[in-house]
Amino acid sequence: MRLVEYSPIHVSAPWLQQKPQEAERNVIRQADMWLREYQSQDDLRHDSIVRLYGGDARFLSLYMEHVDARDLSARGVWRCPRSDNFIGDRTDATRILRDVASALHYLHSRRLVHNDIKPANILYSPARGAVLCDFGLSTMAGGPATNGGTPFYVPPEFIGARTREELGKGDEGDRGGRAGPDNECEKCNDERDRLMGLMGATGESRMRARSKSG
Repeated sequence: MRLVEYSPIHVSAPWLQQKPQEAERNVIRQADMWLREYQSQDDLRHDSIVRLYGGDARFLSLYMEHVDARDLSARGVWRCPRSDNFIGDRTDATRILRDVASALHYLHSRRLVHNDIKPANILYSPARGAVLCDFGLSTMAGGPATNGGTPFYVPPEFIGARTREELGKGDEGDRGGRAGPDNECEKCNDERDRLMGLMGATGESRMRARSKSG
C-alpha cells in the first residue's frame, strides 16, 4: 500500500471484486509473493533498502519501516505530468544512482536478485536519499528464476525468451561486459545504466520514442 509515504504496513487484498476461481488463483500468487518478499527482506540491513520488521501470513501483511518519501513514479513530485521526465536536479539524480547502486551491490553480495527495478519501487527524498522497496519478485541467484516483471523495465532479451532462467542473467539481461574499475559488479553497472533513464524520460516514453524512430 503506497499512500503519501511508503506505509509501514503493507497488506495484499487479492480477493476484492473478483470471481471465486480468479480470487483463488490470485490468493495463491499473492501468498507466494508475500513469502518471497518476507524471506528476502527478513535479514537485510542497508540504509537504501526499506527495513522489514515482521509479517502476518494470515493477512498477507508485512510490517515495514516508515519511509517519509514518494516513489520516483509520482507525478508532480519526481515525474513531470506532461513529459514524464524526471524533474529533480542533477544532485538528486546522482544521489539516486549512488544509493540504488549501493543497495544492488549489497543484494548481489548476498546472492539476491530484485527482478523489478523501476521508478515505482524506488522511494526518494533529499533528506533520506533513495530507498529500494518491493521484493515480491526477488529470487536467489542461481535458484529458480521468475518470469514476472514490469513491462518497459524488464531486460529487452526477456521479451523474446520470456524467462530469466533461459537468459540466466538475473536483474539485468545480457548487455555484455564492460571495461573499467566497476567491472567486478556487472549487475550493478547494468542496473545503473537502466536507472540513468530517471534523469530523462521514463521507460514508457523511451519505448514509444524507439518504436517511432524504427
